[in-house]
Amino acid sequence: LPPFLDPSLNTHTDKSTGGTPRILHSIEYDSPEEFAGQRVLCVGARASGADIAREISKHASEVYLSDSTHVDEMRVENNVMLVGRTTRLEGNRVVYANGGREDSCEVDVILLCSGYHYQFPFIDNESQLPLNAIPYERRVSPLYKQLFHAHHPNLSFLGLPHSTLPFALCEFQSEAVAAHLLGLTELPSEEERVKDAENDATSGGWSGSGNVRDTHFLGGFQWEYSRDIAKLSGVYNDEVENFISTNKAIYEHSGSYRKHLFPGDDAYRQTRYVRIDRHQSFEFTDYNLKSKISGEPKQNSSGF
Repeated sequence: LPPFLDPSLNTHTDKSTGGTPRILHSIEYDSPEEFAGQRVLCVGARASGADIAREISKHASEVYLSDSTHVDEMRVENNVMLVGRTTRLEGNRVVYANGGREDSCEVDVILLCSGYHYQFPFIDNESQLPLNAIPYERRVSPLYKQLFHAHHPNLSFLGLPHSTLPFALCEFQSEAVAAHLLGLTELPSEEERVKDAENDATSGGWSGSGNVRDTHFLGGFQWEYSRDIAKLSGVYNDEVENFISTNKAIYEHSGSYRKHLFPGDDAYRQTRYVRIDRHQSFEFTDYNLKSKISGEPKQNSSGF
């Protein structure tokens, strides 16, 4: 997966106002110590951006974390400043949204935590295999169930969906691929697979947002997707439902902790969970409270 480089920082760069900061992608990030004493801007505040900002903050003099979804004024925690969308670069000054106005700061390093493109260089024109993975679209097509090539289903692409529990999801996908290759299950006709793939690629995937970049985004849709794939492979039963629903319960509980934390705060990682699949629930130990608490059992077996 090659890095996703935000073109806005290049097209809106004004080099006439002085020296420009060093620009890196998070794929080049190795050690926070190399940013000691520097002013760093992390563009992108999801998992990698928030975690890198937290690590760098222990060594850098200032860290700006630019989040395109942050529409309020700057939030500050220690030496980390959460700001809005980065709009342009003027010399070594970065201009960003700060509530309803623009503001700016001087930085020494810009670290692009902007994700990656999908790319399959081993599948080219000589392969005579129709496959689209267009840069900046962040989608692969034509795929049936975001897994099987719609025309050639013996070729599958595991792990493309993001914002998921990747190990559990990839296990369900692997079971579906194995069942197909072993002849234990039968996929729909090629016409149906192609129609499903086209709808998926144009509708924005499971979210139905209409944005092609959302094609492989699952998030809260991953549970129904997992059920769908489990049924496709013939393994879906009450035990699998309990497994999926317990995953969902723990995922949402952990997420409820995270959404109140400053980006990069990893205190929630100190919480330990014990699954109670038969009740689609859990017990957890909150190491901040030093106590064990039970999650509430789910009453609906289909659950959600």
